[in-house]
Amino acid sequence: MRNILKILQKYQHLVIFLFFQIICFSLILRQNDFHNSSIFNASNHVVGSVYEQVDNAKSYINLKEENRRLNEENARLKTSLYGKDSANNNKFLIHKDTLSRLHYKYISGKIINVFTKGENNYLTLNLGKKHGIEPHMGIIGPYGIVGFTKDVSKNFSTVIPIIHRKFTISVAHKKTNTTGLLQWQGNDNFNTATVINLPKYITIKVGDTITTKGFDGIFNAGENVGYITEVFAEGGDDYNTAKIFLFTDFRRISNVKVIKNFYQKEQLELENNIEENQ
Repeated sequence: MRNILKILQKYQHLVIFLFFQIICFSLILRQNDFHNSSIFNASNHVVGSVYEQVDNAKSYINLKEENRRLNEENARLKTSLYGKDSANNNKFLIHKDTLSRLHYKYISGKIINVFTKGENNYLTLNLGKKHGIEPHMGIIGPYGIVGFTKDVSKNFSTVIPIIHRKFTISVAHKKTNTTGLLQWQGNDNFNTATVINLPKYITIKVGDTITTKGFDGIFNAGENVGYITEVFAEGGDDYNTAKIFLFTDFRRISNVKVIKNFYQKEQLELENNIEENQ
């Protein structure tokens, strides 16, 4: 208390000056509507800006959780839409039997690492055996297919993406539903791939979309792959090769869905038996 009194005594002139300044300022605000309104608007602007920044910060913090929820919801919707045995008649998705067993299930996950090494590129997924993940399960992103699982541990799995020299699946020219073979060749980069064995009797144009055929049991039919940027003849006279630009951007890929095909094992076992008996 004694120290406070000493400080007040030392700065008494300044304290008196500030006291009268506050009184004057108060009188101006009370008696002058213009100044009152200006101060009020200015304070509202400052407070509003602070609240806006706080709200933006909260939105940013919640964005990760919101993205996770949206990804899971999309997986549930996709499972509901394509989960049952179905056939596409170009306009309508027809369920063969509404009481049939679930065919596809979509499990939401995230790519947590991208390992690039020449033609042998891998991704790491934050899903493993405890999430129901197994080898050779297809993976799709927001815009197109990504790859398929290779090795699976309890909590993680590695992924062979399209941009890998061993990645090969059957694809279709969307307009004609004609089958080709998707590969990633030595002259491709992180945005491109190659489709071979496209019959010459079909009309192929730059800009046409390539989708999955669904023959491999890894992807269901109709998932986007890329669009054609170049068409040229193969060595023979019967087929064309097309260069495509991939819909999936492997430099930015994050949220994905793993496709669990409940009939994949049965299909592969049956097809392997045919090969062994020949």
